Amino acid sequence: MDMYAKRVEIIANVAILCSAVLGSSILVANYFHRTPYPYAPTPSVLSEGSHIQLAEIDWRNARHTLLFCLSTTCYACSENADVYRRIITATQRTSSTRIIAIVPQDIATGRGFLSDINIPISEILSLPLYSLGVRRTPALILLDHTGTVMHIWSGSFSTQTASEVLSLLQ
Repeated sequence: MDMYAKRVEIIANVAILCSAVLGSSILVANYFHRTPYPYAPTPSVLSEGSHIQLAEIDWRNARHTLLFCLSTTCYACSENADVYRRIITATQRTSSTRIIAIVPQDIATGRGFLSDINIPISEILSLPLYSLGVRRTPALILLDHTGTVMHIWSGSFSTQTASEVLSLLQ
């Protein structure tokens, strides 16, 4: 009987060892070969020099147009509120720059979001951001009077970003 118990113990130990190796290899394989989440930010496919056509906007109404592409679900969109306010305050001194917020949510939700983070943008459009070629929020898009993209900023912004935007608007 001792011999039988010893064999069962060896077989059980080998089975446990095989299970541990198999489980570990599955975890390691998933770690190195995982697919990105569908909501993971990807670089913008919009590029400088490309043209944006939106029926709602007549680009000729201003020398420059600055699009703020934001989302209510974007943490960085809220975190960058101070930078947005700095840009908006400085551009309000001149009437040659038009500022428009573009949100993927409905306009009422977008307006509430901007109010919550104290961003004074009155012109808001509800559009899927991918229709503009924007794949990451927040994004700032500077356009000229023809709707041609002059510069794009995306991700977290700093005071240096605000200074860069304002220098291009002069």
